[in-house]
Parts: sequence; structure tokens; C-alpha cells
Amino acid sequence: MGKRLIPRFHLVLLLCLSLQPLLAQTASPAAAPATSTDTNTRIAKLEQQVADAKGSADNGWMLTSSALVLMMTGPGLALFYGGLVRKKNVLGTMMQSFALMAVVTVL
Repeated sequence: MGKRLIPRFHLVLLLCLSLQPLLAQTASPAAAPATSTDTNTRIAKLEQQVADAKGSADNGWMLTSSALVLMMTGPGLALFYGGLVRKKNVLGTMMQSFALMAVVTVL
């Protein structure tokens, strides 16, 4: 009987500990509504961050890494799908994969 009681005790303890942050949030007083100047300040900071991101090399790196992933995915999917079909359909399946890779590149 004692062995079965211990896991239930741990379960109840874990449940109480997981509910503690939720209960602490509901017990705290409600936050005051944001003022319009606070909202305007936050919007101005966001617009500045967007402007900084436009001029950085982050966009170039994202385009380069996306192109590398696309070039890696094409042969990988072609070989994968080619291995799933019969011998006479391998070439057609691989060509479909490469054609779809070209369509995705244009999109």
C-alpha cells in the first residue's frame, strides 16, 4: 500500500507546483492599460528596427541560405522519391522533382 501512495503523492505535488505560477498570475492586480504615448513609443521603436533590418546584410544571408537549402533539397528529394518507385519509373520521378524545384525557384 505504501508503494502505491508515493507515486500519487508525487503526481499531486507536481500538479501543485505546475499550477503555482498560474495562481500567482491570477492573484496579481490587473495591469494598467497602455497609454497612447507608450504605444506610440513602441511603434516608433518597431519602425526603427524594421528600417535597420532593411539596410543590413541579414536579408542577403537569408536569400543565400535559402538558395543553398533549395539546391540541396532538389537532388535529395529526387533520389528519395526515385528509390520509392519501380526501376522503370525512376527517371520520370526524378525529373518531376527537378521540375518542381524549378517552379519553386521561380515562385
